[in-house]
Parts: sequence; structure tokens; C-alpha cells
Amino acid sequence: MSSEAAGAAQSSSPPRFSRPYRFWLLAVLFVSSALNLADRQGMAAIAPAVKRDLLLSDTQLGLILGLGFAIFFSLLALPIARLAEHHSRVRIVAASAAVFGVALGLCALAGNFWQFLALRIGVGAGESGVGPPVASLIGDHYPMQKRASAATVVWLGAPVGAVSGAVLGGWFAQYAGWRLWFVALGAPALAVALLAILTLRDPPRGMSDPVATPGAPPSMLEVLKFLWAKKSVRQILLGAGLAAIAMNALGQFFARFFIANYHMGFAEAGRILGLMAGAAMASGLALGGFGMDRAARFDRRWYVWGPAIGLGLAAPLFLLGMAQSSVFATVAVLMAGHVALFVFWTPTLA
Repeated sequence: MSSEAAGAAQSSSPPRFSRPYRFWLLAVLFVSSALNLADRQGMAAIAPAVKRDLLLSDTQLGLILGLGFAIFFSLLALPIARLAEHHSRVRIVAASAAVFGVALGLCALAGNFWQFLALRIGVGAGESGVGPPVASLIGDHYPMQKRASAATVVWLGAPVGAVSGAVLGGWFAQYAGWRLWFVALGAPALAVALLAILTLRDPPRGMSDPVATPGAPPSMLEVLKFLWAKKSVRQILLGAGLAAIAMNALGQFFARFFIANYHMGFAEAGRILGLMAGAAMASGLALGGFGMDRAARFDRRWYVWGPAIGLGLAAPLFLLGMAQSSVFATVAVLMAGHVALFVFWTPTLA
């Protein structure tokens, strides 16, 4: 090939982003992931104080922590994923972070159940716009053999956020007031939105794939038919959905469990929750991501065997942990249960 032809071929090839830029991309997405988990674990830590101050019943608090947050978080994810196939993913991430931050700040003004429920729905709507475009951005910035590792780096923001949210949420609830917690968390979320829109760029679709598929994305019906035709996909989606329900429910439950059973303050319960969620989440995510990548070199079925083993161990460990009589024994067994639970997350996504 002549030098002119080589130059023409190089100029027509997709642009590659530099290593420092990709590091910055992962850093921004890492912080976004951390803020999402900080909200969930912080909300779990301040929930008893919110219940007391707003005179909520257990049912009302459960709706705020569970269904009110999850319904829009779940229902909006698929339309936003479809939107990300046609429009700028960076703008979607920025807009979602902005909605998330504004809704968090407004939670500080809630005066009753209905106001708080509506604002938590807004928080869930903001969070729902992060996952699909983030996965798409990672897919275009990294080749297939590096995507699981890149995704693991982003999702390791989750244990950092879980520790920060649980510890700081408990401290705010006990010493500064739970309303100030929402303001403290909403401000960095707005900063992430600003950083995303100003510093991140939307890459060409399929940039890191060996062969990019031309034309518009297939219709939603075609995608659903393609997925439903695969028995393995149906089973993985069902299993991952059930595991995610359990994971989020347990995350909202344990702060109240420790306060009610061991009569401790909000700050102490938050520290324990942060210790469990942070250490166990980091260990489980790393074991599931890096460990299953290594095991899959010998047999690719470890991508599902590992999560299945972890979830099978998690259930009895959680039951055993809640039956212990001392705080130390409870934390030790529940910690092991959390590690086993979180193994499923990254290999399932990969």
C-alpha cells in the first residue's frame, strides 16, 4: 500500500480516544455510580429519622424506599436505553444526573408522605438514565476483551458510595438533620452533570468493534424476539431480576434491623451498614468481575456458574446472620452473605 493510500485508510478509520481521556471518562462515571449508591445507602441510614419526623407508617416508609423509587427507575430504563441508541449518550447522562441532583435537593423540603414519595420517584427517574448510556459508552470506548474490566472500574464506585452514604447519612441523621443530607448529596450530582456535558464526548457507535454494523438500530420488537429466542438469555434475565430485587430490598432493610434489634443510634448503624456494604460490595464485585473473567478462560460457563453459586450461598448466610445474638457475629455472617450476593452483578452485565 502506498503512503497516500495508508494515510487515506487511517483518516477514514474511527477516531480513537487517548488513554488519559478514557481514564477521565471512567472517573466521571465512577463518581456517578458512587453518588447513586450513596443515595440508596444514605436513604436507608436516615429512614428511621424520616419516619419519626414525618410520622410515617411502616407501609408508607416501605413505599418510599421500595416501590416509589423503583417503579420509575425500572420503567424508564428501557425507553432511555432506546433513546441512547439514537441520541447523544453524554447528554442523557448529564440530564439524568441533573434530574437526580435537583430531586435530591428538593427532598430536603418534603413535609409529608405524598411530597416525599413524589420526590423519591424523581430521584429514581434520574438514576434510571445512567445505566444504559454508560454501558453503551463503555462498549464504544473499549474493545470486547476489556469491557468487563472497564465496567468493573465504574461499578467499583458503588461500594465507595455505599460506605459514604451509610456513614455520612447516619451522621447527618443524628447530628445535623436528615434534610441537610439531601442538600449535601444533590450538589455533587449537579457537578457531575456539568462535568459530563462540558468534558465528555459521544464516540462513533461501534468504534471499538472489529466490524461496525451500518444503518439504524433494529426495532425494539426485533431485539425482543432475538433475545427471547435464546433460552440462556431468558434464564439470565429472570435470575438477575430476582437477585436485584433481593439486593435492593436488603440494602434498605438492614439499618432499621440494627437500630431495632440492637438499640443503637443512627450514626452507629450507619457505620456498620457502610462497613458491610462497602467491604462486601467491593469484594463481591471484584470476585465476580475479575474472578469470573479468569475462570472463563477455562470454561465460559463460569459467567453463570459463579453467580449461581454466589446466590445459592447468600440466602442461607443472610438467614443465619439475622439469627445471631451479638452485633459482631451478625455483622460477620451478614458480611459473608453480602460478598456472595454481589458476585452476580458484573459477570451478569458482561
